[in-house]
Amino acid sequence: MLKAFADPARLRLLSFIQSVPEGEASVSDLTALLGLSQPTVSHHLRILTEAGLLEREKRGVWAYNRLVPSAIAAIADLLTPPRKRATKKARRAALSRPAPVPGPHQWVGRRRTHLSSPLGAW
Repeated sequence: MLKAFADPARLRLLSFIQSVPEGEASVSDLTALLGLSQPTVSHHLRILTEAGLLEREKRGVWAYNRLVPSAIAAIADLLTPPRKRATKKARRAALSRPAPVPGPHQWVGRRRTHLSSPLGAW
């Protein structure tokens, strides 16, 4: 997977496909961008697809390529230093956990504070 990712033209292809609002691009879109011939762009797209970085969907005579988010995340994980990776995983775990529900003693304390405020009980 990293070998497919290492070519500068392929990096530009991935970057362009990721930045397009539709999230997908055809070979003709990419040929104009890179200034490479259509067979060369198709070759790079085939390598990226075989590596699992792109998905290819054929619609009529056109083929559209889009990123595989899980593969891109796996590469990002590989390229992230271990210390930062541990921090990111902890942050993701904290975000996926539900917020703690206050126990009855915490609610009572809040009600007392509210009722004893200068405004009273409204």
